[in-house]
Amino acid sequence: MKLGLFVIGMLTSVVALAQIERTSAHSGTYSMSVIKAVDMKCSKDQMRAVYSEEGGGKILAHLCDKEYRQCMRDGSCVIEDQYGERMGLNYSFYNEKKNRSFFAKVDLKKCTYGYGMGRIDDETMGSTCLIPYFTISTDPTEYKIGDVLFIQDLVGVKLSTGIVHDGYVIVADYAEGYIGSGNEMMSIFTGTDAANTKANALSAIGFSDFGKGFQFRTVSEEKAKEVREKRGFKVVRTWKKSFVVPGNPMLDGQE
Repeated sequence: MKLGLFVIGMLTSVVALAQIERTSAHSGTYSMSVIKAVDMKCSKDQMRAVYSEEGGGKILAHLCDKEYRQCMRDGSCVIEDQYGERMGLNYSFYNEKKNRSFFAKVDLKKCTYGYGMGRIDDETMGSTCLIPYFTISTDPTEYKIGDVLFIQDLVGVKLSTGIVHDGYVIVADYAEGYIGSGNEMMSIFTGTDAANTKANALSAIGFSDFGKGFQFRTVSEEKAKEVREKRGFKVVRTWKKSFVVPGNPMLDGQE
């Protein structure tokens, strides 16, 4: 009987350890930039071509260097031409041989806020539709897309849509600088609400400033499934590719 109680106690301890709240040393938010062609100001030699990952690398658009870097930094952007027509872009991969970055054209009717990208398993990558305030960018060597985290600090935050945050966020993206960081760096996607603006509902609680720590925990798969279904989360594309290792953070082509 004592042995049985000891075993049960051990199992209980293991479960408890799995639910221990951990601390991320650096929080942050990131958004999808809206770049208006009429607002861009640069000379022709400062313009950079945006190459498509499809169609032999055809040129999708030209951006000033400042806006190009902004789109690269955020991972996605929307370009609005002089007629008000919009085209969504998502950074896709870097081809080292060609020394060129490639982008995917986003179907804004299907994914209003662009794609996130991450690891499904050790040989498969996938992309998902990002959901403002409910998807998060993490270290892809630590978390897979679709994993769900609970962040107590988010509970009760009222969004501009009127929705009150329940604290659950879905892993849907990663950043080059996060590879190998473990739990050190995480960023919550905020749609088109830029950091440190009134529109950004997380600015008031300090999440727009890197360096703020917060408590979080990984939820059970049963709860994760419930959260994914509630938010309409799904993988929209997959491809076979071993995940890149630190020191070579770009994907050199996709299959």
